[in-house]
Amino acid sequence: MPAAIAQSRDPEALNNKPPTAEIPASQKPPAQIGDATNAMLQMQADGSQAAPTLPTLGPAAELSWQRYLNSYKYPIPESYGNKIQKIGSGQ
Repeated sequence: MPAAIAQSRDPEALNNKPPTAEIPASQKPPAQIGDATNAMLQMQADGSQAAPTLPTLGPAAELSWQRYLNSYKYPIPESYGNKIQKIGSGQ
């Protein structure tokens, strides 16, 4: 594999490159399968394109907080007494 293609697949090499002038489209290497997916996964992992977190305000926030606190009043059962039956199975 040519060194230029090997470097383009290494995400660390892409992040550590010094800024350079724009390469004309005619001189750019062709895109490899998975390049766009890898770039999107990298953006997701580092949060570079994430929107700011928005708080929940007002009555919805109060109700959801109370529901959360009430969930601790009852223990989580080991198992449930009723089994789910499939419709039409005759069981």
